[in-house]
Amino acid sequence: MKYPNFNKIIILFLLVFPAYLSVFCSTENVTQSDAYYHYILGNLAEMTGDIKKAIVEYKISASLDADSLYLRRILANLYFLTGDTNSASQEIQYIFNKQPGDKQTAELLAETYIYQKKPEEAISTYETILATEPANKKALFNTGVLYSQLGKYEKGIFYLEKYIELEPSSSEAYTYLGIIYKKLEKLQDAELCFKKAQDVSSNSVMPLLALAEFYEEQRNYEKALEIYDRVIKNIPEYPGILVKAAGLHLANKNLSTAKEYLLKASKSSKDNPLIPYYLGLISSEQKEYNEAINYFNEAIKCDKNMPEPYSQKGYVLTAMGESKKAVKSLEKAAGLGADSSFTYFLLALNYEYLKKSGKAEYYLKKVVELEPKNIKFLFELGTVLDKQKKIKEAEEIFSRIIQIDTAAAQAYNYLGYTFADRNIKLDEAAKLINIAVGLDPGNGAYLDSLGWLYYRQKNYQQALTQLLKASTIMEDPVIFDHLGDCYLVLGDTQMAVDSWESSYNLENNSDIKSKIKKYGKNLVWKSENIKMRALRNFISISDMSGFVNAVTIFQKKEYETDGALFFKKPDNLRFEILMPFSIKQDFILIKGTTTHYITQDMDNVSDQLSENLLWINDFFSIFCEQFFGNLSFTGRDGGTLVFANDNITLKISDKGHIATKIIFKNGTLINFYDYKQAGRIKFPRKICIDNKEKNIHASVFFKNFNINTNLKDDLFNVPERGNKQ
Repeated sequence: MKYPNFNKIIILFLLVFPAYLSVFCSTENVTQSDAYYHYILGNLAEMTGDIKKAIVEYKISASLDADSLYLRRILANLYFLTGDTNSASQEIQYIFNKQPGDKQTAELLAETYIYQKKPEEAISTYETILATEPANKKALFNTGVLYSQLGKYEKGIFYLEKYIELEPSSSEAYTYLGIIYKKLEKLQDAELCFKKAQDVSSNSVMPLLALAEFYEEQRNYEKALEIYDRVIKNIPEYPGILVKAAGLHLANKNLSTAKEYLLKASKSSKDNPLIPYYLGLISSEQKEYNEAINYFNEAIKCDKNMPEPYSQKGYVLTAMGESKKAVKSLEKAAGLGADSSFTYFLLALNYEYLKKSGKAEYYLKKVVELEPKNIKFLFELGTVLDKQKKIKEAEEIFSRIIQIDTAAAQAYNYLGYTFADRNIKLDEAAKLINIAVGLDPGNGAYLDSLGWLYYRQKNYQQALTQLLKASTIMEDPVIFDHLGDCYLVLGDTQMAVDSWESSYNLENNSDIKSKIKKYGKNLVWKSENIKMRALRNFISISDMSGFVNAVTIFQKKEYETDGALFFKKPDNLRFEILMPFSIKQDFILIKGTTTHYITQDMDNVSDQLSENLLWINDFFSIFCEQFFGNLSFTGRDGGTLVFANDNITLKISDKGHIATKIIFKNGTLINFYDYKQAGRIKFPRKICIDNKEKNIHASVFFKNFNINTNLKDDLFNVPERGNKQ
């Protein structure tokens, strides 16, 4: 260890001796030289940075001169430096007891109590100061704050208002007063205080943030965002405010602004997990799922104990159909304390998809504990219990739903159908199902339940009526299965097999397949049923859309067009003709008997199709039910059955029961190829149209198509000039 230079010590001694001699003159029982010797050693240690040694020497010096308050102040300051607040407060208390009227010592003692989290002692000390000095600003402000922290809001208001009388331009006092009024739910007073704080200090950020937070808590997000955006304009690189504002913009679906703020915040705040978390939410909302997962992983790296990114990652994985990965992420979220219905419900749905009904039940019960009156959660729990054959528990859940909401048609139907399907309590089932149908008479599922109830009651004709009605409303494998069973018991094996085939096309079910194999083997189909099955593939289409490639040969010249084709019954068609690189150029609109050929710039609007596109008119006819009316069986042509009326001759394959050719009286010929199953309906992916008289041949190839998706009527409106569609 290096010792200080002797000459420096002598000089220091000569400098400090006259100044500090008086410190020791009150000592009678010890020599001044001993006290002063240890003081010098402490001072030297302090100067060289050895605080611990300095404290030891000062303590010895103070013990030799117990009346030296100067040494006590030095010790208090050094104790604060080392973080030993208890020892510091003891020294300050000693000084205060010796000099109770000393303002600086009293304030220091109060601040020590605040530091030690002893608000009652701090208040007592400040009130002692205020007893003799009622205008002490520091004592008034701190006492007001301390009382409010103890929940004694009225006293807190009293002292803060006294402070404001002395310091009317204090934004901090108004801000804190606003916080107290907010806690007292005196919202108008709170808002006034926050606004006053803003008025008296227009350049201060804290009053603005307090007011923004106030509006946020009142769900007045518009005003809160207005303030946050204002602060961001003045302080654009403040990451905390950027993230806060982004969260509100995200809640309001202002995704572009939220993303802009978050990306700014990310430049100066790399470890804030909320930034990638919010960015992940935005990507999720925009269905950019891979990007969302990357952001959530980034948030997890920033804070591995934050459950929300795991929950949201689980949601995205659920949307992607990755149930195993979703469960892993959601279980992690639950393990980190994500005690939320969102997490538990997602876990239940994924476990249900993975056919782990026990796990699904466990989490659904946790969800129901959190939200005991949430009908969606209760209904899902009821269905899971039913799948596990926990019949009584399931019945209790559905009965509970009905008690919560007497208009819960879904619960009436499910409970009634459960009884009917098990062939028990049929009278009660009838009451429940009829209530459901009364509440929602157009619901195909409820009509199916009613039909199945009639089937169980052996009222087969009424059952058939309701089941047929249900099958026209919705394509569901269960409805067609019930319909097949009903046809079978009525003796119509062909329609039973037809219904079961429709069911199987919608959902591959081994039991249905067995029925088809058993009753369809060696079945000789009636010609009328074959015709019905073939025509259903056209006339049961209400609308369709798809991307097509059309090749037309007109007068020995070839024209090729690509585009999106939209059709909606009874007679609406739109064909968008694309240029190279998928740039939309012209489009055709047909509404009834009116044709519009429209160029993209709207400069050319015609009511005539070009001759090479005349095949579109013939395309309409294949969907028209009246066009196929009065078709009579005329015989066979090889492997096809031939039907005819005054307008057409139709050929249907005997094996597949699909239309292969239509011959028009006007000479047009349509051939159908490459049928694709789309639920109950089959539709050809290639249609060839020929008319020798008009010297036209067209081949239409469907690259993809969607059937009965309920296209909007607006799609077929003729645009006004200047309004490009």
